[in-house]
Amino acid sequence: MKRWRPCHPLFLRASTLLLLLLIFTHCTTKNDAFLRLLHTPDNNGRRSSVIAWPISHSNDIGFFQWRNTQQAKNGYHGLFGRLPRTHAEEQARVEYVQKRFNLTDNEADELIKNKEGVVLSYTTPTLASKLDFCQDELRFNRTVLKKMMFKKKTSHTLLRCSNQRIKAKLACFKTSFDLDDDDLMGIARAGCINPAAFSIRPETLEEKFMWFRQRLYFTDRQIAKLLLQTDPRVLNLPIGSLEPKVDWLGKRFGLSGKDLGSFIMDKPMLLTLKSEETIEPKLVWLQENLHLSNEELLSYVCSFPNILTWGVDTLEEKLEYFQEILGEEEGREMVRSNPRLFTYGLKRYKTRVKDAEEIELSITLKLMRVQLALYTDEQWFAYLTRRQGEA
Repeated sequence: MKRWRPCHPLFLRASTLLLLLLIFTHCTTKNDAFLRLLHTPDNNGRRSSVIAWPISHSNDIGFFQWRNTQQAKNGYHGLFGRLPRTHAEEQARVEYVQKRFNLTDNEADELIKNKEGVVLSYTTPTLASKLDFCQDELRFNRTVLKKMMFKKKTSHTLLRCSNQRIKAKLACFKTSFDLDDDDLMGIARAGCINPAAFSIRPETLEEKFMWFRQRLYFTDRQIAKLLLQTDPRVLNLPIGSLEPKVDWLGKRFGLSGKDLGSFIMDKPMLLTLKSEETIEPKLVWLQENLHLSNEELLSYVCSFPNILTWGVDTLEEKLEYFQEILGEEEGREMVRSNPRLFTYGLKRYKTRVKDAEEIELSITLKLMRVQLALYTDEQWFAYLTRRQGEA
């Protein structure tokens, strides 16, 4: 029988585990506050486990104890994220916003349901400070502020940025792009919808806007418009990706210089599409089905670049309906004269055609182009009433 030796590998492993257990028990016994943090249930009722930490996270128990105890006082847990909010805390924030904006009870309930929204993501003093800054410094009116309150996610709002960061970005825009105060305030207001201008470094924007000036002859006024209205993806695209798209659009439509710049300025989101793969099939379909020459196609698209953002299936479905109601030639002529008529929903056309047929009103090309397509609901019902009285 072999003699058990203290240096046996199993003995060493057992000793090591026992020593670690004693150290851990000692630390957690002396650090009750830290122990409670470790075992704070999360929002799903699960308990945090120190076993899941990377080794580097457990090198300084004392430091983490102090940091997390301090952050816990403010509702945060540095290792595991935000501590669960109490109902009283949520209710206090909602009551503050409800009182400030005179919200109805239903609107207040909507804020409570929006767990990722602005109201439940900040402490009441922080939220009040941000709202005061937007109202006093950025001249936001109550309508804009209220709109930010109901955003689904805080990452989609201007309130995500600190007040100091907003000031620094606006100062940079004013100096770099020669914008007036009205433009700056407009950019800030647009930030509650499109925060792209505040998520990109000023030096990156400066380089990109220099390219827009030189390549597409954009003016500072157009740059302000780009910051206000553009799709955020445009500002995030690298110049190396923009150049081939601009080059393709110029060659496809025979445009260059300021003409090309004006075309792209009307719908900058064209730069987010895969030019040859996405736009070309639509151009081919429009040219073949509307019987357009190259020059007519250019004029057609330039008059309403948004037409290129619609799918071929949608365009085809609407053209077939127009031709079914008006005949092949007149159905084609309807949208050939005005590409915007493609943008109205089929439900709108079908409902109004049915209304007209009920009073035995002839469905003509003019009626489809003007009254059915362009009239508001009030104008349409007034028109029907008048025509029914004439009959």
